[in-house]
Amino acid sequence: MPVAPGARLRNNTSACEVVVVKAPTQAGELSCAGVVMTTEAREGSATAGAGEVIALGKRYSNEEVGIEVLVVAPGEGPLTFEGAELTQKQATALPASD
Repeated sequence: MPVAPGARLRNNTSACEVVVVKAPTQAGELSCAGVVMTTEAREGSATAGAGEVIALGKRYSNEEVGIEVLVVAPGEGPLTFEGAELTQKQATALPASD
């Protein structure tokens, strides 16, 4: 399944849901907690794990593959694209206004 901008992705093992902000430069699959994420509705309830917590409202990216996602529902991670882990983006410092 191609990962396109605007796509809302989820899986059955984590409560995490993301919206793709920037598409990757190569074809591949986005995974959360080791399971491929899809646009299909979640079946059943997500299971709690001991993985990394994916924070609500944060952007995660991987510059090597060019992907960026926005978390719209928190859950257990990590987020990976074809084995490359996505890291939380840091806020850009704005110039002083005085």
